[in-house]
Amino acid sequence: MKTRLSAVVIVLCLVLSMAVTAFAAPLTDIENHWAKEQIKAWVEKGLVDGYEDGTFRPDHNISRRNLWL
Repeated sequence: MKTRLSAVVIVLCLVLSMAVTAFAAPLTDIENHWAKEQIKAWVEKGLVDGYEDGTFRPDHNISRRNLWL
C-alpha cells in the first residue's frame, strides 16, 4: 500500500512539474539570437531557464558557480 501511494505521489509531481514548464513566460530576448532554437529546446527539456524578468541574457558571461546552480 505504501509503495503504491509513493508511486502515485511521484507520478503526480512529475506531471505537475511539466505543466509549470509549459506555462512559463516566453523568453523575450532570444528572438534574434543565433542559438534561439537550441535555447528553446533546452528550456522545454528543463535543462536551463531564464531570469524572473522574462529574459535569458544569452550573451552574458556565466560563472562556474552559476553553472552548477
